[in-house]
Amino acid sequence: MNNTGQHGKFKKIDPEFMDEAFKAFEAIETVQNKYGKTDNDTVINEARDAKVSSVLGYDYINTDKHGWDSMNEDGGFLEVKQASIASQSIGATFNDTSIEKTEEISQGNVSIALAVWSSMKNLLFIIHGKNPKIGGDLKEKIIKSRANNAIRPGTQTISMKDLLLKYGFKVRPVSMTKKEVSDALFSKLKTLNKFITKIPFDDEA
Repeated sequence: MNNTGQHGKFKKIDPEFMDEAFKAFEAIETVQNKYGKTDNDTVINEARDAKVSSVLGYDYINTDKHGWDSMNEDGGFLEVKQASIASQSIGATFNDTSIEKTEEISQGNVSIALAVWSSMKNLLFIIHGKNPKIGGDLKEKIIKSRANNAIRPGTQTISMKDLLLKYGFKVRPVSMTKKEVSDALFSKLKTLNKFITKIPFDDEA
């Protein structure tokens, strides 16, 4: 017997929610048609990646599905990961990452940004930085996953805690104050204040 359904939470369809959502989709569809971006995920992801990139000073967005997400004037690259503040476990998930990509990260020319949102459009803060060790650690995880015959060995997650403590990332508030970000992080990572007493904000915060 298939018990998958027991893990879901089913409720009667709310027609008002559905109608209001599709009315909101009409505005997105207008943007899609105007810019020729008909793929639903692409138009939302590109817009959100562009927002994060612009905050961090990366002015060139990658409109292809392959490669890094954005680039700055100096030729440095940025990989953007998205997360919701409502998630039980917030982290930077690398989907289908290749060994080649991990080796490029190891060369030190790729920064990583974990953008934390409270809704589709409200960017709360960004945890960002550059650490070549991430490339080697991701490569090791992928190799181990392949050896264990994992279904998707290239999909690996780095926790928010590791980004801050292990890799030395900084925090850039966007729509929140420093205090609000601190409260949110210490609340989400209840063990964090055992290791640090002050959130590491970047110079622009």
